[in-house]
Amino acid sequence: TIVHGMYSSAVARRVLSQVANGFVTRYRASFTGMVSPSATLKCKTQFVTLRSGFKVVSVEVRDKQTQTLVLK
Repeated sequence: TIVHGMYSSAVARRVLSQVANGFVTRYRASFTGMVSPSATLKCKTQFVTLRSGFKVVSVEVRDKQTQTLVLK
């Protein structure tokens, strides 16, 4: 059994929203791995650049136990 990718996407989106104080204008995700229902996910954000006055931030979501990249 695996978790639907929308769960991983929602986790990443929530973290981005916290980093951006609730202001996210665009969001794009690439699903790169599968997540089991019992997995604990770990998010990492990184400032990339400023574009038209907006921060561009990258996010990675990994399975905490296996370190498998599941979303970027």
